[in-house]
Amino acid sequence: MAISDTQRKARIKLQMVKHVLGKLSPEETKKWEAVKGWVWYPFTKEVAEALLKPLSLVAAGRCERCGMTLTDPKSIELGIGPECRKNQSRDKALATAAKLMGRGK
Repeated sequence: MAISDTQRKARIKLQMVKHVLGKLSPEETKKWEAVKGWVWYPFTKEVAEALLKPLSLVAAGRCERCGMTLTDPKSIELGIGPECRKNQSRDKALATAAKLMGRGK
């Protein structure tokens, strides 16, 4: 089964995150050490820790939010399922409304 571009990118980022955290296997470490001078890590260890789980899920073809297996091509490409997309949009709208209400006080 072919993987989506999103999954491929997530797998590469996951390797970077694991390298930053020192969680690569010895074979994987050798590969990354060979290109170390060419790779730029745009995050700290704290950020790498936060990225580890969602990247692992997306790389495996699962929803980054709930972990369910994705079957719809659009969901696979986005890395998030349709229900979680709806909830994410609703959560963003509520957060925006809360900010606006906070400014009014």
